[in-house]
This record gives sequence, structure tokens and C-alpha cells, in this order.
Amino acid sequence: MALRQLSLAPHGVRRGLFFALCTSITLGCTMSVRHGCCIHRLCEAPVAPSSTNTNFAVSSAVGGAASRSTSTACSSPLFWFELDRLPPQLQREFDVDANQRALRHLWRPTRAGTDSDGASAVPFNLPVTPSSVHPVVWRCTHCQSQWSARPSDRTNPQLADAHRCPRCYGGQRLPAGSPDTPTSPDAGAQPGPSSRPSTAATGVGLLCDSYPFLAAQWDPLRNQLLQNQVLQSVTEVRTSSASMVWWRCPLCLSPWLESVSSRVARYGLAMQRHSVPSKPSLSRTGTTPGNDPSRPAGELVLLCPSCERRGASSSGAISPASPRRWLADDALLLGEALLRPHQDPQRVSLTSETMLQWRCRSCQFEYAATVANRFLRHERCPQCSGRTKSMHNLLVVQRPDVVREVSKHISRTRLRYITIHDDVELPFVCRTCYAPYRMTARARCAVPRGVPACSKCFLTSSQVLTEAQHQHQHGGAKALSARARRRVRQRALQLSRSHRHRERLAATLNELSHHDNALKD
Repeated sequence: MALRQLSLAPHGVRRGLFFALCTSITLGCTMSVRHGCCIHRLCEAPVAPSSTNTNFAVSSAVGGAASRSTSTACSSPLFWFELDRLPPQLQREFDVDANQRALRHLWRPTRAGTDSDGASAVPFNLPVTPSSVHPVVWRCTHCQSQWSARPSDRTNPQLADAHRCPRCYGGQRLPAGSPDTPTSPDAGAQPGPSSRPSTAATGVGLLCDSYPFLAAQWDPLRNQLLQNQVLQSVTEVRTSSASMVWWRCPLCLSPWLESVSSRVARYGLAMQRHSVPSKPSLSRTGTTPGNDPSRPAGELVLLCPSCERRGASSSGAISPASPRRWLADDALLLGEALLRPHQDPQRVSLTSETMLQWRCRSCQFEYAATVANRFLRHERCPQCSGRTKSMHNLLVVQRPDVVREVSKHISRTRLRYITIHDDVELPFVCRTCYAPYRMTARARCAVPRGVPACSKCFLTSSQVLTEAQHQHQHGGAKALSARARRRVRQRALQLSRSHRHRERLAATLNELSHHDNALKD
């Protein structure tokens, strides 16, 4: 029907023809879409296997990396990961498929010309070295959990335990239905997502559960400092950890640095030596040291290496066969006692109230105390404990670098009576980045000289020093020279001040006084 005749037709006829025309157009569009989808599926059918095979080849070509059938978002891989420098265990845990998707933003098109979506991109080599600081995805070979960590942290013995599988080694509880939940038949036999894996599954145990006496010697003051790089607490560290942590002797209360694995190994050897002399006494006691109901199984408590070298071993101290009764039986107290000619250590009881003169083996300070206070009440040197103020423990004398960072509103007279062993909290202002922070005098003095106590300056200096050290190692130099260290300090100073202009630096000299006034109570 022509348009002129349609315009002259009645209203009812025109309405019916309009609905018929709309229906025919809709059916035609539907058929064309279905026909196009069929053609698209026929075209994609031979391409899908080749895409999977290509991804599998790239995954298997990576040295030691576990290949999986999970298809990546792109049709062809973008990276060839070079994992030759990583340890074999890290090569097996490196998730190739997940990193192909996670590191997609690092890919740049080449001159050969590729599509905008990277479908025909040519994969290029991406080396993953132990010094790489870019976070990558890892997959546990035991529970198939995924987590993100930097290769530099995983290869660092001090930080490796804190960046392992969060489910197997950290006890992290994952929510139900999370993507990290194991779905394979082998992983299904493992504990559920909300349960903590057993010690036998990981091969190691917690320090606080296996050796509570060693966990009691954990030094919380020094281990919580950022400068010591102890990222795990005493309830999270494992017995096989290689991290260097601080311990505190229960006898002399002196701290020392030792790895957790070495501490556990020394404890095991001491337990073996301690059980050998107790065998002849089986006829008198009738029980072994491990089966005695009146004695705990882990009664042996190790002391610091300094006390053990002086002969003050706790194995002889707690042995019921040879109890200590006289001053001559305690080698540690006998070495500090200043006896008169008429005083015999074989006749001075350890529980007597006899007043003796003592000389501290650490600071050589002489003081008077009873034998019972030293043996029963564990009284220490008054100068080392801060009870007596002298030139050897005053803050203004021993740590003038710490006094320079104390806020200006703190009275100088008050600072004269503060020792390096006091737990009084003081406000500080970093003289490099002008950042205020608070620490106790004992914790601030625990930071070594030359190491910034401000967290921002410490992280910046560590980053710059690490980069300079890597550059010198690649260049063949073994240690940093004085000029290189001077450049590192200048670079860290620039980064900590956020690259401010000279005019800005001159104007911000008053910020110190403003921050000092802001810290007033």
C-alpha cells in the first residue's frame, strides 16, 4: 500500500497496519541476532582450545611454577615470568595465572602494533628477583589459598615468616564462600576455612604452645620497635622461625639478640644434658624428670649466654639433687660479692639477712644489699635499674641525641632527673621531618644511635639505603663508601621533607615551635 493511500485509510485500518509492521520488524531483528550468535559460536569453536593450550604452555614454561587450567582474562599471555633467581619453594608457590591478571596494568603496547585490549600482544620477559618490591600473588601448595606479598619480603629471613600462607602459618580465618576456599578434591580433605590447621600439617608449632618457658623470656619492649623489624608477636611466631628477636634473661634481666630457631635448638640440647645426670637418682625418686607428677615437664629454664658462661646455669639451680644453700653454690652471686677476709662463702646462707657489698659486673657500681634480697627477691644493681641516678644512666649525659628531639615545652630541669631506664612517656619532635611522636625514655634509648626513631624517616632512610646498596652490589662494590652514605643521608633528608622549596623550608623553621606547643597537655 502506498503512503498516500495509507494516509487516506480509516483510523482503525492504520492502527492495525502499524502493529503488524512493528511485529514483523521485531521478529526480523530476533532472527538476525540468533543467526549472528550461531555464526559467532562457530567462529569461536576452533579458537578456544588454542587459547587454552597457549596459556598452559606459558605456565609450564616458567621454571618451577605450577600451571593451572584457569583461563586468563586475555586470549594470549602478556608476560613471561623469569623465576630462576627465586628459591624453589617460592617458584612453586608463584601463581602464574593470577599474576597475568593482576599485573596487566604493567603491560605497554610495542611498536609492532597491537589491539587496544591486548588480544594480539607479544609477551615480554618480566623478571621476578629476590629484590623485587612489587606485590605479586602467591598460591599455597598445601591449602590452595591465595595472598599477596612482595618477593623481597619473602626472601628476607627477618620478614619471611610474616609473609607466608596466612591460613597455614598465621591461623587466619577465611569467610565461607571466599575465593581462597579450596575446591579441588585434594584440598577438600583439609580443614575447613573456619578451622585452624594442625601443627602436623605445617610441620612447625607455635612457640607459646610448644615452649612456654622460652615465650616468657620474650622482650616486648624491644620487639615492638619498628627499627627491629619484628612483625610477629609472641603468640604468632613459630619454632622454625629464622627471625632475630630480642630476649630478656630472667636472672640478670639483660636483653640479647638471637633467632627463634637457635633458641629452640639450644633448649633441646640443654634438655638432653639435663636429663642425663638425673638417671642415677631414679632409685631414690622412683620417677624420671619427665614423668614426675610434682614437677612440670618443661622445668628447665635457660638463661642468657652471659650468665651461662659465668656458670649460672638454671639446670643446676632447679635440680632437687643439688639444691643451693650457700653463697658458694651460686656462681653468679659469688662473682659479684665483695667478701671480707673473715667471711667464708661456704658458711654464708643464701637466705640470710647478712649485709654484703656487691659490684655490678655490667657497670662496676658498688652498692650494699642483703644476700636474701639478691637471691630471693632478685634485687638488681640500683644504677642499672635506674633507682640511683648517676652519670652512667642520666639521659642528658648518655643520650644527648635523644634530648635534642624532646619537645621544647618539657622543662630542662625535669630532663636532668630522667634516666635511660625510666618508663616515663615523653613527647618528641623529629628534627628532620617535623613529625611529632611519643615514646618512653626506655624505648627511645633502645633505638641505636644513628637510626631514626620517627617511623616516617626510618622507612624513607631504609628504602633509600636499600636502593643504594643494590646499585653498589650490581656495580661490584661490597660496602658503601663514606661518600655514598653521605649521599644516602642527603637523599633521605630530601624525601622526608617532601621535596619542599628553599623558600618553603625557610618558612617552615617555625613549625618546630608550633609542634612543640601543640604537644602541651
